[in-house]
Amino acid sequence: MIGLALGFAGIMPWFHIPEPDVLGAGGGFLRRLFARALRSEQVLKPLVIGLFVGLLPCGLTYQALIPAAVSGSIGKATLIMGLFGLGTVPGLLALGLFGNAIFGGILTRPRFRNGMTRVAAAIMAVMGTAFVWRGLSGM
Repeated sequence: MIGLALGFAGIMPWFHIPEPDVLGAGGGFLRRLFARALRSEQVLKPLVIGLFVGLLPCGLTYQALIPAAVSGSIGKATLIMGLFGLGTVPGLLALGLFGNAIFGGILTRPRFRNGMTRVAAAIMAVMGTAFVWRGLSGM
């Protein structure tokens, strides 16, 4: 996790996990559905696009996957990922509904996005350090 954080921060770029083309897998079926959803004028367009967001790779998702993977059981891993998913709903929903209006379009600017990637990397590094500390102290 610490290596991933250093990769995302650009300090050790060889640790950065390349983002796979999840939507292009399987002949691009999901990509075509996503493109169709983007062009749609239906009232459920934001919901459908939001469902696709769960398929996109993300540093915070990787961060949640690591404790789920080492949890020792499918049930615990499912609970960890389920709680992670539920925990992201309020923030993502609020950001999706009000973000651009509240922040005046800053959320889509590359400089802001790069800065937030570095913030996420710092959080990931702190969590990785906490996991190492807990492991070494026998907790």
